Amino acid sequence: MVDLNNKVLVVEDSRAFRNYVVQQLTQLGCEVTACESVKQTQEALQQHNDFACAVLDYCLPDGQDGEVIDLVLEHRQKVIVLTAMFDVDTRERFIAKGVMDYILKDSMSSVSYLIPLVKRLMNNVNHHALVVDDSKTVRRHVTQLLEHQYIQTTQAENGEEALKVLADEPDISFIITDHDMPEKDGISMIREIRQTLDKNRLAILGLSASDDRTITAQFLKAGANDFLHKPFNQEEFYCRVHQILDMREANDELYKLANQDSLTGLWNRRYFFNQACNGCEIRNIA
Repeated sequence: MVDLNNKVLVVEDSRAFRNYVVQQLTQLGCEVTACESVKQTQEALQQHNDFACAVLDYCLPDGQDGEVIDLVLEHRQKVIVLTAMFDVDTRERFIAKGVMDYILKDSMSSVSYLIPLVKRLMNNVNHHALVVDDSKTVRRHVTQLLEHQYIQTTQAENGEEALKVLADEPDISFIITDHDMPEKDGISMIREIRQTLDKNRLAILGLSASDDRTITAQFLKAGANDFLHKPFNQEEFYCRVHQILDMREANDELYKLANQDSLTGLWNRRYFFNQACNGCEIRNIA
């Protein structure tokens, strides 16, 4: 599991917008370092170089063309870009540079996307993904995307190997799997997994480059939580993964609320009655 701190770097020349972002991140539990120029950012990076992520304004008084992005990336920090302008070329430049995400800064409401994104990154260290694909290139690409957002990964080259890995590593949170693989294909693997683990306990994202128009339905009917065609867009991939993990965490929280005492943390009567009881008889004592 990645050891992630709660430090966040915010670089924004608008005082009102900067203060609002800092306030929201602080309420989230982040330790925020705020800067308003490229020069201040350089000084901050000389003192601290271990931020969980950096939220950067694209245009600054002493850096009109995204110079601060290059500076922070050179220090190997995870970057989220805030920009008031957006076009296809700008997007491609951001992705090519290796930024984590970008947010259109059209109003204060853009923070409503930023804060959950930062929270998602903080929570990602608690997740372990199993990447299943017979293509080493695809496995490496998906793994790099996940690890770029602090998600621990394990790889398998077919469904049969994935089932063995899943049995050996019970902390796996979700699976990303291709369909066409030797030994055991993705859909067959999902059907077998769903015999013991439902969608709330183990989320699955299906991938396929198949031209079969029914492939999405096949994955979903087999028990996948979501599906994505290959080759996929990096932004859409992250959105799908974030949605799966958000749902997984929401279900976990609801389960605890229903089965655990909020004060003591002890499991309640509902929990024990839902557990399998081997070699004993549970009697309802009035």
